Amino acid sequence: MKAVLESGQKLNKRIRLILGLNEEKNWKCINHYKEIGEEIPNIGFSPDADFPCIYAEKGILSLQLVHPFSLENIEILEIDCNQNALNVVPKYCSITLKFNDLENQINFKENTDISIEKINENTIKIISTGIAAHAAHPDLGKNAIANLIQYLNSYSSQNNILTKLEKLGIFEIASPKFLSSEKIEDESGILTSNVGFLGFENGNIQIGLNLRVPVNTPLEQIQEKYLSLQNNFTELSVKFTSFQNPLYVPKDSYLVKTLTEIFNRKTGLDAKPIAIGGGTYARAFPNCVAFGSTFPGQKDMCHQVDEFIDIDCLMTSSKIYAEAIYELGK
Repeated sequence: MKAVLESGQKLNKRIRLILGLNEEKNWKCINHYKEIGEEIPNIGFSPDADFPCIYAEKGILSLQLVHPFSLENIEILEIDCNQNALNVVPKYCSITLKFNDLENQINFKENTDISIEKINENTIKIISTGIAAHAAHPDLGKNAIANLIQYLNSYSSQNNILTKLEKLGIFEIASPKFLSSEKIEDESGILTSNVGFLGFENGNIQIGLNLRVPVNTPLEQIQEKYLSLQNNFTELSVKFTSFQNPLYVPKDSYLVKTLTEIFNRKTGLDAKPIAIGGGTYARAFPNCVAFGSTFPGQKDMCHQVDEFIDIDCLMTSSKIYAEAIYELGK
């Protein structure tokens, strides 16, 4: 913005920078901006995704399942996933168990992703480790919670809520089968689900899910499917904790075409606008899209350990943004 201002080029529009500090949670900042009557942009972009330009963002739905849970002759002392955010593939989850029947303890065994910590004669902690990733593309990570659930179910002869939900496909990543007999997908990609939270309180298991829903699938349709679970499990509580409608700006719109052309002109590429499962502040306003700053083919470090940006990419993106501000502003 400063570079464009100092260039002396004449602009016919006013340019505003809107900063938000609550994008990973519940958008209180951007909602406050609207509530107090601040100006709504006529056109704009959020530098919070990928180049060349994002024309579609999937709908986002988060929910919590709560159901009584117990294990025969075993007391559940704690389930801990480090308060993992729902929009992150969890890299850690543990369950601490106390055996009430010492003679018939289950002989839990370690594997590649599971370690066992013996606390005392009758108490153990089962630790599941995974790889963190953004819930927009959960296939890039390894889910420690889903892994722990599968591990526990492999030792359980009981038909408890976790084994029943696993059989239904609730913990599957791509278009869980209980939602539809056919895959739910369109040009924006396939529906994905991330098990982002697991907890235990007052005898109840708590399961948090974060879904990325293709733009042509109504979120209400998916909500109805999860609510229908309560018909099969009378003690199950289903609560929706967040709901974000999808973003869709046509590929041939002035905004998408202009930003894509600027990126290709500056890089010498011939990239096409894309759709993502992530959610950005672009969907907070009409006629706004996400624009950069991850380049095609570049490793996505979002929400990962040692997150960084390459300096050359930072400088190139700065030039792209200056050009975009000028083009949209003139």
